[in-house]
Amino acid sequence: MLSSFDIFLALCFTFISATSASICSPASLDNPRLPGASILQLEASESHNYTTVSLAPGTNQGARDTINFCNVTVTHTHPGHNDTVHTQVWLPLRGWNGRFQALGGGGYSTGFGSLYLTHSVAKGFASASTDGGLPAGNGKDTIPTNLSWALNSEGVVNWNLLDNYATTATNDMALIGQQITRSYYKKAPSYSYFSGCSGGGRQGMLMAQKYPDVFDGILAIAPAIHLQHFIPAGMWALQLMSERSHYPAPCEVEAFTKLATAMCDGLDGVEDGIISDPRRCNVTAHDLVGRKYTCNGTRKELSSASASVIDAAWSGSLQVSEKYGWPGVNKDASIGSYYVPTNCSNNGTCHVGESSLFGSWFRYLVAKDSEFPIYNMSRSDYLDGLHLSTIDYTSMLGTSDPDLSRFKKNGGKLISWHGLADEAIPPSGTTSYYEEVLRNDPEASEFFRLFEAPGVGHCIGGPGPIPNGALSQLISWVENRRVPSVLHATAGQNVEFIGYAARAAAHDKTGKLMPYIIQSVFVLLAPTLFAAAVYMVLARIIHSVKGEVYSPIPMKMITELFVSCDIITFLIQGGGAGLMAKGDLTSVGQDIVLAGLALQIVTFVVFLITAIIFHKRMHLHPTQTILYENVPWKRHLNALYIISAMILVRSIFRIVEYGLGNDGYLLSNEWPNYIFDAVPMLIAMVCFAVWHPSELYPFLIQRHVQPEQTETVESKLEAY
Repeated sequence: MLSSFDIFLALCFTFISATSASICSPASLDNPRLPGASILQLEASESHNYTTVSLAPGTNQGARDTINFCNVTVTHTHPGHNDTVHTQVWLPLRGWNGRFQALGGGGYSTGFGSLYLTHSVAKGFASASTDGGLPAGNGKDTIPTNLSWALNSEGVVNWNLLDNYATTATNDMALIGQQITRSYYKKAPSYSYFSGCSGGGRQGMLMAQKYPDVFDGILAIAPAIHLQHFIPAGMWALQLMSERSHYPAPCEVEAFTKLATAMCDGLDGVEDGIISDPRRCNVTAHDLVGRKYTCNGTRKELSSASASVIDAAWSGSLQVSEKYGWPGVNKDASIGSYYVPTNCSNNGTCHVGESSLFGSWFRYLVAKDSEFPIYNMSRSDYLDGLHLSTIDYTSMLGTSDPDLSRFKKNGGKLISWHGLADEAIPPSGTTSYYEEVLRNDPEASEFFRLFEAPGVGHCIGGPGPIPNGALSQLISWVENRRVPSVLHATAGQNVEFIGYAARAAAHDKTGKLMPYIIQSVFVLLAPTLFAAAVYMVLARIIHSVKGEVYSPIPMKMITELFVSCDIITFLIQGGGAGLMAKGDLTSVGQDIVLAGLALQIVTFVVFLITAIIFHKRMHLHPTQTILYENVPWKRHLNALYIISAMILVRSIFRIVEYGLGNDGYLLSNEWPNYIFDAVPMLIAMVCFAVWHPSELYPFLIQRHVQPEQTETVESKLEAY
């Protein structure tokens, strides 16, 4: 027979279980209030151990996440619009971070469902995504490019669904998500954020412009603003191919891109496979005609006919319509994806490929004809299309209002970044919008920052470093007032951290060799990566002040010479460290490491002499650039001195340490390692973080001294 206490416990357990189950149920959640809409259904149920590969917008850090969450789906309609919109709200069962995050879509969809939601919930956010009532949505993890939903019938645009896509569905998602979050957790989120890339970036810009009081922070990556311009303009190279019946093979298209990239790579003083300053890359495709390339094992020459097509993609439709045209993509973008898509048969005959992103717009929204022959238009048809797209869709889909005063008044913060190698959306459109915002409000940088990511493709991809930490920096800006001066993408410090983590792990495993090897090698080699960064930064400093003539070593050779020496020292030290792991070759390995360290010191001394000579010459005869522009070259040069000194201290310490041998005092005691290795490298990291070299990027762009300034040169020289 059960005791009274047993019965009491059973009742408590039953009550707690019932309460837990009822929290995530339709009955326990309030129906959201949505102006101009009617709620049709609210579904809610717990989901446990849900596992899928996911990522955050504009990142390449995909992972397989397993989450437990309350899965809420709200279905609503706008009376008279004949639409059915589904909004998913996923709420962490445990570990909610107190924040709400709405997630955008891409292409012609308003949300990607589980692809973004899973990652967001795994990070602790209450999260929302919407299909906008569009057939292109449905939470699929691919970029939908079919716009057939935009027509009610031939010649008749479905303006209601287009309005959902353009504006309404995104705001509805935000309001539904915030209210469901409040209802579920019994308190409102402390902060609300929006994240999206491409079409999702446009949704973010939309919220800042039209609904400025909804989000505290917005991350709008590669925003697809100016849709009415850049989408039809993207058809220009395709139009030219069709007119001339010439379709470059994909390998020829790629060859043009690689050669142009190689020619413009070193303009920033660093040859790293990236065009850091596309504005200075003046090479045209016709400049490359006759150059050799290999296609399927056959050597060929780049043709003039193909060059015309490539230049059309790079220059954009401004070639044919200054009023309604739009710039093209930069020369390191992979234009074979959207702008010059071609396919070739086994016999070498090539034909136009599918560019559904651009073609769907032209077919369904411009021609309003599902059978319109987009690859067989006349020139006048194409030009009329540019005009009609601008007239019909600027107000609804342009998303380019530069007046963000209401967003500013509400205390919102907006970060946008755009890959300069974007193969879908010309980054110049985002830059021009930001410049227009600054013209409208010169103090807009207090709440809106745009960052350009050299070498990065559309949202992800490309050889450049992706700003994966942009959302974290947005949160720090909103919640801690830490203004982002640069978006972080990291390498030397990671190696250093791994080394010391392995050192900590090896503390209680003195009988095992591998933890010791890992910590020894990683701690030893990390400074060479810092050194490489230091060498490249000096070249950027020289270039930013246009002081090439003052460098005792030609600017292009600075990076090549010192980084080459750095690679050699890296290999020497790495090889020596490897030999040290073999008991019978320990002394040989130590000697090799000593040689590598000695070479590193000699390289650094020569480097410092180069920097000091340049510094002295600049001080005596400053260039016009620093007279008229506030280039922070001195503080970055001083930071290089500090970092170099720290690396020298560490290298000298290592020489003494290895010179004394395994039985020496330095290898037998811990404290010298932290004082003369860990502390100097920490100081170097802090210097890089505080005086990050990307601050120089705006000054790497070619600028011109205004005529009216020339008369004051002498006075400025005297003042300097």
